[in-house]
Amino acid sequence: MEYRKTTNLAPQFCVRTLLLLGVTLLAACDNGNPMGEQGILRPLNASYEDALAQTETAAYMFPADSVSELQVLERLQGFFSDMTVESVRANAPFVYAPDAYLNDNVVGISGVDRITDYFAHAALQADVLDIVFLDVARSKTDYYIRWQMRVDAKALSDGEPVLTYGTTQFRFDREGRVIIHRDFWDAATGLYEHLPYLGRVMKYVHRKLGGDAALISGN
Repeated sequence: MEYRKTTNLAPQFCVRTLLLLGVTLLAACDNGNPMGEQGILRPLNASYEDALAQTETAAYMFPADSVSELQVLERLQGFFSDMTVESVRANAPFVYAPDAYLNDNVVGISGVDRITDYFAHAALQADVLDIVFLDVARSKTDYYIRWQMRVDAKALSDGEPVLTYGTTQFRFDREGRVIIHRDFWDAATGLYEHLPYLGRVMKYVHRKLGGDAALISGN
């Protein structure tokens, strides 16, 4: 896709970007972000740091490659495989602790009920929502799992499947329930580039900054 002079299009880009980002952040607030009205980055970081401190003594590492560790990781993988509203509501209370904390770069929420509602809402928006664990690393009190997520949704990429990769920090209690879930992933390439209008803006920015030609070819 060819663009005209940026001096003419920049205002349109800014307006569209702000509107779409605003809608995205408002949706996050509607899904239980208790700090949405204060901004995003600072309260998200603060809530994450608080959760780390509050769960430090409750964190439990299972013996590496033990049966108990394998069962916990298999249960977690099962929860994220082919997620539906029904599967989320049926299994979340067994996967997440009552006071679990979740931070996915967009929202920071606490409590299994809110986390259940959040995942159920995500599953409702997609025809397919499937996360596959690729590998696992252990560090002190935490597990770091690298994953591939596939999303099929009419609102993304004209309904074509969207694949994205990321890593999540999981912290468990002695019962094997998640007490911290912290995602590390690139929301720009994983989500924003596949949204109508905003995707064009993100790819335009990549092009101007010398981004990967393979990522923006054919547009």
